[in-house]
Amino acid sequence: RLFAMARQYDLYLKLTIDVELIDAEAAELLRMEEPKVRDRVTLLLSGKGYADLFTYEGRLILKDEIVDRLNQILEDKLVLQVCFTEMVIKYFKSK
Repeated sequence: RLFAMARQYDLYLKLTIDVELIDAEAAELLRMEEPKVRDRVTLLLSGKGYADLFTYEGRLILKDEIVDRLNQILEDKLVLQVCFTEMVIKYFKSK
């Protein structure tokens, strides 16, 4: 289970994800790389805007992008999918 937060201008996002991996060895590799994982996911989220997060299609794209980032870190196709187990989005209207 991974947790990341991002704040961009007038958008706050808290995301908790479960990661489905190919095997237990991949899970151990992911645990060892957790600081990198949090960094890459946070960087990815900080580049997202309202339209990227508030649509079903945008969320599916985000899931695919997270899988790609994690597989880049692990240098192999070890991540099968990610599931959003918690997503809190707060949108602040500009004054």
